[in-house]
Amino acid sequence: MSGSCSPVTARQIARAEAAGFATVRLQLAALFADAEAEIRRAVAAAGQALADGVSPLVYTASGPDDPAVRAFDATAAEAGLARGEAARRTGEALAQVMRRLLDQTPGLRRIAVAGGDSSGEVAASLGIEALTVTAALAPGAPLCRAWSSDARRDGLEIVLKGGQMGGEDFFPVVRDGVLSPVPRFG
Repeated sequence: MSGSCSPVTARQIARAEAAGFATVRLQLAALFADAEAEIRRAVAAAGQALADGVSPLVYTASGPDDPAVRAFDATAAEAGLARGEAARRTGEALAQVMRRLLDQTPGLRRIAVAGGDSSGEVAASLGIEALTVTAALAPGAPLCRAWSSDARRDGLEIVLKGGQMGGEDFFPVVRDGVLSPVPRFG
């Protein structure tokens, strides 16, 4: 999942698509008009990808030059929303998509979220109480084990990363395995 607008994440999304991910764009105008319908559409598309054996990547924009980024303020204004409210709703929608996708796909046990604000929204929505680093994937974006009193979320493998973190193969690396385990001391 990505709520990042960074050029690094744009390259990561393009690489993920080339590596076979099913990309699902969250349509902001549709989201601001009818959030529930747009969330259901994105969850259905991502769920279908998983059912087909394909990793989904739900995203809001592919870099700073994406038309959705350039039109964000106008799209928000057309919906009668201030920029901050529109950004909050977008983050909440991404969190809802992830939560619902996990709820309907019990075998889904590894996820990644790109974008600092998006990462916080998703982690809070999932009821994650703590994280333990389990493997190094990219500087500042390790694979973690989630701790939660919600048994459905406890033990979830998760990567939360800022938009500028990781190489172009970031999403395939998260999907396919880890590069190097975190050393154990003691």
